[in-house]
Amino acid sequence: MMRSKRKNWSQEDCDRLRELVASGASPLRASLALKRSLAVTKNKARDIGAPFRTESELKKERRQILEDCRKSDSFGFRCSLNAGVAFE
Repeated sequence: MMRSKRKNWSQEDCDRLRELVASGASPLRASLALKRSLAVTKNKARDIGAPFRTESELKKERRQILEDCRKSDSFGFRCSLNAGVAFE
């Protein structure tokens, strides 16, 4: 039987997690950078008071970016969330 290896969180790990959350990194990206599971990373971020943004917050932000882009479309660009900005 394999036992799971529990890796304690150092202060440096917590600081790095805070930096990643503040920079807008996704939970998946942070978990890979810290070499921890996704669930553990999300829980620790919440425990230290630096939770990741929720899906609804991200959706709202993407909608706002797209709306702003469409309003300022004075240079003949077509805005798209999938492809960034594309030439028409």
